Amino acid sequence: MLSELQCAQIERALTENISPRKVALYLCLHMGLGVNEVTAVRWKDLDLSMGQLRLTQLVVETRTKKGGQLVPMEDPRTIAIPAPVQKYLREARPFFSSDEAFLASGTEEIPTFYSLQNLLTSLSKRYQLGTTVSAIQLRNAFIRRCLENNMDLYD
Repeated sequence: MLSELQCAQIERALTENISPRKVALYLCLHMGLGVNEVTAVRWKDLDLSMGQLRLTQLVVETRTKKGGQLVPMEDPRTIAIPAPVQKYLREARPFFSSDEAFLASGTEEIPTFYSLQNLLTSLSKRYQLGTTVSAIQLRNAFIRRCLENNMDLYD
């Protein structure tokens, strides 16, 4: 489990020199998205004026396609985007050339799961986090923070 100090270090790393992969990981940390969810998010799935993210697809790994394959979610859902995340996303907008761009790659090409983990491994070393951080640990940190603040995870 990531400590609050480690979360603060990761947050600093994700807000310095913003890039598409950092945007995706920021959503894992602050909205609890899983890797298969965040890799499927395109800029068009964000509605910053309404403060909402619409999740309709997942990326699943395949042995035949480099970036994986998009599959429809059985139960699409809409998630509220917290105000600080909306602000971060507005700052990151110039890194995405079109509304079809995936947040995890900045392009219209389906991103790989490995690209996110490679960035986390690099940040773990650069910021001396004491462990190699994974995307699931970011999601778990989000859940821990919600529980500590008595937030309803299902609301």
